[in-house]
Amino acid sequence: MRREIIRVDNLCHSISKKQILNNFKLCVYDNEIVALIGERFCGKSLVGQVIAGLTQADEATFYIGSENVKIKDCHTALCLGIHHIGTDTKLIEELSIADNFFVLTPDGNSKQAINRKKNNLFTNEVLQETGLTFSSKDIVSGLSTADKYIVQMAKAIANKACLVIIDDIFGGLSTESQNRLLDYIKVLKQKNISVLLMESDFKRAFAVADRIVIMKYGENMREYYWNADGGFDTDKIQHILTENINYESIPKKSGENADKLLELKAVSTAGRLAGISFDLSEGDILGIISDDSNTYSELVGLLTGKKNVSGGMTYLNGQPVLLYNTDVQKEYGIYCIGNESIDDLLCENLSILDNFLLSVIPARKNVKLMLPTNYIDFIYYEFTDKIGIHKKDWKKSIRFLRYDQKLRLLLYRALASGAKIIILDRIFSGQDLFVRQYIYKFMKEYTSLNRSIIFKAETTDDIYNISRHIYRLK
Repeated sequence: MRREIIRVDNLCHSISKKQILNNFKLCVYDNEIVALIGERFCGKSLVGQVIAGLTQADEATFYIGSENVKIKDCHTALCLGIHHIGTDTKLIEELSIADNFFVLTPDGNSKQAINRKKNNLFTNEVLQETGLTFSSKDIVSGLSTADKYIVQMAKAIANKACLVIIDDIFGGLSTESQNRLLDYIKVLKQKNISVLLMESDFKRAFAVADRIVIMKYGENMREYYWNADGGFDTDKIQHILTENINYESIPKKSGENADKLLELKAVSTAGRLAGISFDLSEGDILGIISDDSNTYSELVGLLTGKKNVSGGMTYLNGQPVLLYNTDVQKEYGIYCIGNESIDDLLCENLSILDNFLLSVIPARKNVKLMLPTNYIDFIYYEFTDKIGIHKKDWKKSIRFLRYDQKLRLLLYRALASGAKIIILDRIFSGQDLFVRQYIYKFMKEYTSLNRSIIFKAETTDDIYNISRHIYRLK
């Protein structure tokens, strides 16, 4: 009889009173790769986070073998041999690969100070045994994204993991990098480590999985085993996966009777957008769901005046407008803040205060604004608590701020500049749960001032914790 690595029964969890996981059940056996697949936002990542101790479920029962265990946090999961690899890398960028192998080990101790030479030798052995060409002394910050994921898998091997949970790490990687990751997942199995793979793309799952578990509506809908004669029954799996979930049925949480600030009616572009229709009210938070980041980027381009409309109508405050090739910030109060542009919108050579006072960075990078003292005192009074910066710190360099504080600074700078609508483009990418919670909090604070936000929803939490209504780009 096959040995159970972990069995999960009666897993239930809700977010903002919305049931995400409903009596979910899953068993992973020894030396097995299980792919948990389903549409984005069906709760796959949440299952992995609960098993890895990163999130506490409302209700769940765990078994290791025949023993009932409680997974109360990630340290408990590590002690049980459960490792989690997600898009938020758990490696310390400034340390070498060897130091990362021996820091935060399952017993909670850092072994790197015991014998660094011995640690380097051991790390090199693990890397060479698994076909990697890295040196134990390589600094993690110099590695590519795919290599960082591979190093985390190698670390799991070094720490004798029994289960590695891999949560949708392929996004944004080249085909070559994706294939390298898939090959190394097979290495985990060769080392007798089971894998639970959360995956939205069933084709990648087919490439490595021994068993496919289809998840839908927070439940385990169906399971399929790999058959030596014909592989997986791809037609049946694709049929189940392509049945539509009506995200638009999620009710608005507030602002249903508010005046429409922005409305798109059957808008199309010459590129990817066709027949887009949604509306945005004052104080609204609209979560956009899109399986293709390029489609969302085209929507951002449309709303920021960079893409021409080939059909349909756009309305602002009930009036028809043409956004293309206009200064939408000045004319209509539409501002865009994106993950890739946050540092570009801030000037590292200036203080936090001077960065706040700059309305158009590219044109004024070397200009220090001189404003009346009473105006600066007003900024201290009005925005110190909102941005979370003490008055004495405003004169410090912008490098002093964390990512979430930089984002908050940009939001309130836009507010002070007359913004009515903020478009957030991939701001959550690479951020851990702790930072996300901070961002959720001040997004809500911002919309309480009758400003509106459009953003790309990337996780279940993004939908049910912060979005007031949802639109899915197809």
